[in-house]
Amino acid sequence: MRPTLPSSLFLSALSLLTAAQVLAQAPKAYQDLPPSDTVIATTGAPALPDAGLGDFNDYWYVLEALNIGLSPKPDTFFLVSPQETLESYLRACRAGRFETAAHALNLNLFAADRQAELGPVLAQELYYVLDQRIGISWGTVPDRPDGASTVPATDVGTVGAARRSIAIGDLTADGREVSLRLQRIRVGDQAPRWVWAATTVEEIPALYERYGPGFLEQRVPSWSKTQVLGVPLWVVFGIIVAAGLCFGFGWLIYRGFRWICKQAPFEWANVLGEQLAKPIGVAVGILLFYGLLRDALALSGPWARGFFTLMIVIVVGVVVWVASRAIDYVIGYLAERNIADVSDEANDEARRQLTMLSVGRRVLVFVLLLIGLSVIFSRINGLEGIGYALIGSAGFMAIVVGIAAQSTLGNLVAGIQIAVTRPVRIGDSVLFEGQYGTVQDVRFTYLVIKTWDLRRLVVPLKYFIDHPFENWSMTDSKMLKTFYVYVDYGIDVNQVRAKFDELTRAHELYNDYKDPDLIVYAIEGECLKLRCTVSAEDSSKAWTLHCDVREAL
Repeated sequence: MRPTLPSSLFLSALSLLTAAQVLAQAPKAYQDLPPSDTVIATTGAPALPDAGLGDFNDYWYVLEALNIGLSPKPDTFFLVSPQETLESYLRACRAGRFETAAHALNLNLFAADRQAELGPVLAQELYYVLDQRIGISWGTVPDRPDGASTVPATDVGTVGAARRSIAIGDLTADGREVSLRLQRIRVGDQAPRWVWAATTVEEIPALYERYGPGFLEQRVPSWSKTQVLGVPLWVVFGIIVAAGLCFGFGWLIYRGFRWICKQAPFEWANVLGEQLAKPIGVAVGILLFYGLLRDALALSGPWARGFFTLMIVIVVGVVVWVASRAIDYVIGYLAERNIADVSDEANDEARRQLTMLSVGRRVLVFVLLLIGLSVIFSRINGLEGIGYALIGSAGFMAIVVGIAAQSTLGNLVAGIQIAVTRPVRIGDSVLFEGQYGTVQDVRFTYLVIKTWDLRRLVVPLKYFIDHPFENWSMTDSKMLKTFYVYVDYGIDVNQVRAKFDELTRAHELYNDYKDPDLIVYAIEGECLKLRCTVSAEDSSKAWTLHCDVREAL
């Protein structure tokens, strides 16, 4: 429902009055600024649970009191805008003035008589977590008293709209997502200020328990905390020692797994040891190294985020490697034990099964890669915004990718079509654009034809499907082969026919599928053209048979 004119004028007057009051009580740095743009209040914002935190409106949270257990806030500690609150808080923490920094926290969820005791401790613990785990993007932290943003962000409905809550970062504690937020509050008739939200302050002990100093960091000597290129010496030594231990343990796993598999009385276990011993040893070593860095050494700091990101990529890559090797082993084992020789063109079922296994293996590996990439992106902080942007432009991106990768996608679809409809299988004898050979392999985007003279013809799947080809062993390996003989008009055709029949039936490659056939095919100039047809079990035998009979005839 649209507001009436009097109510609109009243809201505008209230906005101007509020802005004037804030600027009047702000530090000199803000009084010197030119007037800001008109503030557009965010309406319909969700309310936080009461929990003794007071009421709220569209501009700030209204409290009856704030941190009454603390000493008065110093005049040089400014909390007018989100950026100024962060700067004042971090500057006080770096100087060791945690009593002052506690004024940037909403301690209303703690008893007043304990705020003076708990405030500095919580301020120090929050500072440690921020310094070690959160990379503050200062470009997205507003420097305006109303918290309005001048750039689009995921939690801003409209650029230039006033906000009463701003997310600085997100972490997990006890399996829960914890949002680190600044909130704009107003106590009585005082000027609004920005402080750490009471719900965030309440989670500081859990966050410090999860991300605080580890067992070793609390016990190493002070000299080992000297930093080199921003990394403490004890961390460098710890990484070197952990890498050596994990390498040795991974090598023991590799040797032990291989030895156990060799001692087994089963052939499949022996092969399993050869195929998986190395990747399993590497995977165990990498996972142990990652666990030591995260839990025992408890690496932290800005550089640690990039290091752990790299470790996540390596861990996921190694796991995908082990899984793909396992898939290769299982499919290879099934192919060797359960599929007959595909070189025999009579084995139609064997060729079908091998083709399905080959395509299935590649599909599984492709799915593994997708899962691995999904895990990597889900474990890296800061990529959520990119994900939202990609989802928002999914239609446009799909069109762009579809146009850019039309050829590749067409080949992938053609591969699925071959796997489902099976117009050609591994081991089939084909004649493609004048080239005769057998299908040696069907890959993601192309197939390989092994020609009779041992060449390899690589054909894109889409091109292969879109062009006619002859499959000489698609439904039956038996094949008829024809050759032509030119003779004089005066020859006795019946005598030639009888000799042809005799020569064909006497050949070891002839089968009884079809009787030898000889007819006068045409009269050309000064000779007769005889067509001779022979039958054999498959294309290669038919080729040899027809060549031998033609020579003998």
